[in-house]
Amino acid sequence: PTGAEGGVADELRGDGWVLRGRVETALMAPDADPEKAWFTTLANDALARWEGGLGIAGTVYDGTAEKLWGAKTGNPLTQTFGPVNGAAPTLGNWESNGNPTQTNATITLDEAAGIFVPGAAGTFTAPWMQNYVLYALGRAKEIGFAAGPLLTHTARWFTGMIDNSGYPELVTTYQMPVEKKGGGFFPDWPSLVAALEPAWLTGKGWSPPQAGATSLPQFFAQNLNADGYVGWAVAAAAQIADEPGGAQAWGWMHDNVYTKVTDWATNAGGPKWAVIPRTDTNTLPAMPTVPPSCNCVAAVTH
Repeated sequence: PTGAEGGVADELRGDGWVLRGRVETALMAPDADPEKAWFTTLANDALARWEGGLGIAGTVYDGTAEKLWGAKTGNPLTQTFGPVNGAAPTLGNWESNGNPTQTNATITLDEAAGIFVPGAAGTFTAPWMQNYVLYALGRAKEIGFAAGPLLTHTARWFTGMIDNSGYPELVTTYQMPVEKKGGGFFPDWPSLVAALEPAWLTGKGWSPPQAGATSLPQFFAQNLNADGYVGWAVAAAAQIADEPGGAQAWGWMHDNVYTKVTDWATNAGGPKWAVIPRTDTNTLPAMPTVPPSCNCVAAVTH
């Protein structure tokens, strides 16, 4: 809107890490320091812009310049030039990589590896990057920012994968289809799962089409470590345990991942992703009210 706002133009994982950095800096900066107000402004701008791009309404950011601009320009992570260009994915994730009307080199590789059904997928996303975003949104919410609506919107992607896909081990996969070949989001988990090879999903009858290719159960087992793809998913699941379907999703993650990663217990791999659902009864200091000229609102406080 003016060039002075703090929207984030990054890849999916960058969105998560930039948001985390902003909200934690805003929290830790000394009270009354201009830096605290500035990073609060930057965090609020980013949250407002994402809400606008994802079509989330009825929040404290309604009417702000960043949110209105986000609604006008759409979701930057789905600029695929296909039929749903700039729209919010149906299942709650943010990203859609590739042009569904053209051949995509990454999807071709996934088809050759026996993961994607040939001709079924038109775009893809990286679930592990979405987990970074979920962690950051949960962290922003517990610090006191108004990230709750974004967290609820995005949690559907994770809870649906665990609770409704039939293959909860998908939380460890490297890439996942988002749009059908030719365009249009997969509308539900059964249709998305149908774009994945059955032998890869189950490991039954799996015959690696190329050296080094692994089935989903094999890849899941290989990543049961403190810094594996499924380890990152634990931190995301912990942040959404209170969301619809979140308790069931966390229960599965706890029993099948959290309690199985032995190097967390021995500290061989470090505990950095060993995050569990928590209730903080401390009262955090109020975040500063940002100057009216910033066209954004102060964070919601505890």
